[in-house]
Amino acid sequence: MKRICAVLVAVLASALSLAAQAPASGPAVVKNISFVKSDAGLEVSVLITGDFTHKTSILSEPSRLVIDISPAGRSEALPTYDVNAFGVTAIRTGQFKPKVSRVILDFSGPAPEYDIEKTDTGLTVRIAGGPQAGAEPAAPVAAVQPVAEAQPAAKVEPAGTTKPAEAVKPASVNLVKTPAAEAPKPAAGPVFYNTMVGVMAGSYKNDSSRFSEVYGSGTSVQFGLNLSRTLVTVGGLQLDVSGEARMISKSGQATLSGEGTKIKIYPLSVAARLLYQTKYVIPFVGYGGDWFSYSEKSALADTSGSASGDHFQGGLYIIIPGMESLRVKLYYKSTRVTAVENEIEVELGGPEIGIGVSYGFNFLNKALLNF
Repeated sequence: MKRICAVLVAVLASALSLAAQAPASGPAVVKNISFVKSDAGLEVSVLITGDFTHKTSILSEPSRLVIDISPAGRSEALPTYDVNAFGVTAIRTGQFKPKVSRVILDFSGPAPEYDIEKTDTGLTVRIAGGPQAGAEPAAPVAAVQPVAEAQPAAKVEPAGTTKPAEAVKPASVNLVKTPAAEAPKPAAGPVFYNTMVGVMAGSYKNDSSRFSEVYGSGTSVQFGLNLSRTLVTVGGLQLDVSGEARMISKSGQATLSGEGTKIKIYPLSVAARLLYQTKYVIPFVGYGGDWFSYSEKSALADTSGSASGDHFQGGLYIIIPGMESLRVKLYYKSTRVTAVENEIEVELGGPEIGIGVSYGFNFLNKALLNF
């Protein structure tokens, strides 16, 4: 009985050990790309988690090395890395298909010699090359010629005697070791986040005559929230969808009675935007639709309703160095929304100029489509 129990315990321990050593299941994730330049060439490291297989191919026009990784659930690496060394101009990443992540090495000319190896942390691609362009060759070390020492005059030996030959001492040579140059660190690329949420404040001005008669032509401050999510990436270009919710409040005087009146407007906006990612600045333009809800209170009557329209927007995000997840937003927006009350048309839209602060982070896949 004791022997049977011992055998069962050993089998159970072996099963638990094998289960602990079994690799985690699930699709792979391309986490990051890094590269190092040296005299031997370029070494690119692709950090991948999970089980995967890879397939490589060389394409032309333009010349590039394509590495397909599958099954891959998503890619979290940056869309573009600038290299410009050993014939490699850039490295691009993206989700080529729903279960295939693609890594592309763009070449400036014909494809150079390369070697790819699967490692415990992903893939390593080595591009062979000579010395870095622009590096000055080391100056050859001149051979040191020994200085001939003056020899004393030879003594005249008597005839018939032989003098033994002196041993010749080898010349000593001092070798100076030159420390090897450290491999330069790869330049950091722009930090990509597929989702941004933030707050903003700006000026609101309505130049329509009917609105100005009651509330004047001056500007008022508006506050709002915004949220955006990247849908498509093509290199540094991004297409996202953006939503905004704002509040506008303004006081005036009724044209007939001269008594005080107040209006509150709650605009909601949805837009498609095109952005271009750089290291510290992300400019954008966009177009979308708007829905305004409003309520007006006066001594004569209270009015409420809604109206819809469209808008154009443009601006840029400024990335704060050292705090890449924080972005300062500067924007301009022009909105067209017309409300109709008692057969009277009143323009509620107008130009806006504002500033905001956004926080960037990655949510789920980098984008629906990556090229």
